[in-house]
Amino acid sequence: MTLDRDRDLALIEDRVADLAGDWTATRQACTAHARAINAAAEVEAARFFPRLLALFGGVASSGSPVT
Repeated sequence: MTLDRDRDLALIEDRVADLAGDWTATRQACTAHARAINAAAEVEAARFFPRLLALFGGVASSGSPVT
């Protein structure tokens, strides 16, 4: 994505038009996209949560150390 709303909308519309007649390709593209989002979220969580927990001494609310 380019972060330019009009350009991104055009890119999305083009991609949807490409996939509109092919359910298998659409499903595979959606699955790949969801996996990519999940992978990126895991990377961000691995960075974010230790920093957040460090504010509380690296201990969960249960009192258990977070490793």
